[in-house]
Amino acid sequence: MYDPYAAPAAAPAHAPSPIAYQDGAPQPWGVGEMMARAFDIVRGQLGAIMVFNLVYLLVASAGGFAVGFPLALLPIDAELRQVVVQVVSLPLTAFLVVGLVRGSLSLARGEALQIGLLFSGGGRALTMLVAQLLYGVIVAVGLVLLIVPGIVLAAGLALYPYYVAETELGPIEALKASWEATRGRRGGMVGLSIGCAFLCVASLIALCVGFLAGMALPTVAFAVVYLRVRGADPFAPRTEIEPGPQRAW
Repeated sequence: MYDPYAAPAAAPAHAPSPIAYQDGAPQPWGVGEMMARAFDIVRGQLGAIMVFNLVYLLVASAGGFAVGFPLALLPIDAELRQVVVQVVSLPLTAFLVVGLVRGSLSLARGEALQIGLLFSGGGRALTMLVAQLLYGVIVAVGLVLLIVPGIVLAAGLALYPYYVAETELGPIEALKASWEATRGRRGGMVGLSIGCAFLCVASLIALCVGFLAGMALPTVAFAVVYLRVRGADPFAPRTEIEPGPQRAW
């Protein structure tokens, strides 16, 4: 019941952050810094990362074989069989992606990589699967309408796997959180994507270990970015981003 003589309700001590699961003020990051950081992290735990990624590939391949072998005995078109295998394997892929992302976050925090993280995604696999499908549709539509918007959408939404893997956000909320967290830095996200592609090629030469190490570079680089935009990177410079107007993208 409304009481006109009651004291006014006190305002909350801290206004909620417009960015989901924000730990502190966003920390600055640059494309070159993220690439160098990812390279150093991968080099520092090279053996563990190679084993981690090898197990991932073996499990994913085994899942595809388990689905594809029975289908190979049926008189169906080879291309149709391949499509069926890919569709049926999507849940397993989503489950493993949660583990890959959690492994990358562990590396970004300076922790020792544990193989068990790869199989920790059961509770978030369905959310990851739906988010992956939505992400694919959104980016595809952007690319069809005009190439540049598709690229910007892909970059701005690229952090959604980290929100899915580490928070309780739903698929749509995770995509929104990534979009908000990258506001004003989507050009940098595009640059980082391009830089990571070159870094993967360079790793084949510098590390001499092939794609088992190179495939970790992009996920680790974006894991560090994710921690920075949440204000949660323990290795970030102490300088915080000054509040002020942000660019639209």
